[in-house]
Amino acid sequence: YTVTEANGGWIDEAGALTEEVSLVYTITNAEEADVVSIMDEVLTALNQNSILVERQEISYTYYSGN
Repeated sequence: YTVTEANGGWIDEAGALTEEVSLVYTITNAEEADVVSIMDEVLTALNQNSILVERQEISYTYYSGN
């Protein structure tokens, strides 16, 4: 997997915007159990309550013209 930084933020219970540097983990070709294991480690290591998870199905093909 790779880790990159991004600008992130959220609105708390009082309606205040909190902004911070976010870490984006990109995980490819992994089993679900492996992803869950990584997320569990990240929750603990970064002292987080939750993690936003986005899943995408990606396919590749070669195109050589008409």
